[in-house]
Amino acid sequence: RDTKRPCWIKGPFPSPYSHAGKYDNQILVASGIGITPALAAINAFKSQRRINLIWACRDPEMLEFFLNQMYLEHDGWNLIFYTGKRPLKEEIEEKQTNIRII
Repeated sequence: RDTKRPCWIKGPFPSPYSHAGKYDNQILVASGIGITPALAAINAFKSQRRINLIWACRDPEMLEFFLNQMYLEHDGWNLIFYTGKRPLKEEIEEKQTNIRII
């Protein structure tokens, strides 16, 4: 098929946290599934650095999965902006000590 539009390819894109190891105190900001590279940085540096997380999430199943799997268990604080419509289970919000869900 003939086309008048060229193909544009760009990448690969590095993790937005690829330089995280250079800093002792970190504030990671993520939204939705963008939590994946943030979790990799948390797991890589949680024993060596203070890591704080700000995460906006509207998918209750995703949020509950990560909280139940204890992926956010580290010494830093976690501020989660839950924007979903379904109320979260009470035990999810009460389970964590270093997590604040707004």
